[in-house]
Amino acid sequence: MKTLRGGPVNLPALTGYRFILAFMVIAAHGFYSARLFEPGATADALAIMAPLAIIAVSSFFILSGFILTWSAPERDTTARFYRRRFWKIFPNHVVTFGLMLLVFAFVATGGPSPVYGFQDNLVNLPETLTNLFLVQNWFYDASHVTGVNSPAWSISAEMFFYLLFPVILVLVKKIRDNRLWLWTGLVAALVLLAPLPTYAFTGPDYAAWAPLPEAQMWLVYAFPPVRLLEFVLGILLARLVQSNQWFTIKVRYAAIPLVVMVFASPQIPPAYLFAAAFALPCALLIPTIAMVDIQGRRSWLAKPAMVALGNASFALYLVHGPILYALRELLGKTATFDPGTATAIVLAFMLVSQAAAFALYRYWEMPLMRRFSRPRGAQRTVPAAPAGALAT
Repeated sequence: MKTLRGGPVNLPALTGYRFILAFMVIAAHGFYSARLFEPGATADALAIMAPLAIIAVSSFFILSGFILTWSAPERDTTARFYRRRFWKIFPNHVVTFGLMLLVFAFVATGGPSPVYGFQDNLVNLPETLTNLFLVQNWFYDASHVTGVNSPAWSISAEMFFYLLFPVILVLVKKIRDNRLWLWTGLVAALVLLAPLPTYAFTGPDYAAWAPLPEAQMWLVYAFPPVRLLEFVLGILLARLVQSNQWFTIKVRYAAIPLVVMVFASPQIPPAYLFAAAFALPCALLIPTIAMVDIQGRRSWLAKPAMVALGNASFALYLVHGPILYALRELLGKTATFDPGTATAIVLAFMLVSQAAAFALYRYWEMPLMRRFSRPRGAQRTVPAAPAGALAT
């Protein structure tokens, strides 16, 4: 069992933090992307929530690399790793993918939905297949990237990360401890430099909420090799913590750069808004929260209720899309409401999504993980991954 200075193998505060990230996504989509608030001061003020989903996805990419590295069994095999990832990702994806097709068939009225600005129910067979097999991010076409269950685009990127993880981990483990900070700095620099070559692309804006050319948007936000940098950054951060090189700082202080970037987001160039400007502040938070667990300090993120919510966060991330899309269609594509009514609608949407996520996690995800994620003979020989690893 992996320990660090006698610290725990589980990282409950990071598990609780996963719920915060998923909550940021559904809050941003409900309060901002769904366009439920009537035009006015409240709707204008809620635009500040737009970066929350971007921040959450970047954090998930970094957290995924961190947790997979932290929880990697010493005698693991590539086949077993792929098996665990498959049974973690695909069952939830297939259910929510099918749910979205049902919404398209029986609820959607045709034409673009305001939820994501352009997504509609007019998906064709190629778009359906690329989304089903989670390869949609490799297609330079928004109708593929967000073709069915739009939030699943980030899972398409994650599948690429998982494919490469066994090789990347071997390479990162070869880095001497005294060079880990150098490599972390180099990868961080690449995150910041990656958007620069995309300025060579011109053309019409991707969408009203994303005022940059479609090719630039695809490259900086959806293209898996670019987002791989955040995943690798997470792996390196885990190695820094494992080698006792991460510093101790209060979580509230580590969050300050990220809060500053959120309020500065109206001034951030769009190519950096999606999402290089937020990646390094997000990266600062994740090992800082991990140190809370390692050092045995108390945190509200590690409370049982937060851990339970965190365990269901992957289900929440995937299931909220069909629910919000169906809700927006049932209310009317162009209907807007006064702030009080709109807030009540969004809160109801969030509660229903959370209830559905718990059901999906409890009665579908976990039974399948327990039954199929490891060969029967390996149950006693391979250490169980910590709770935080199961949802990345």
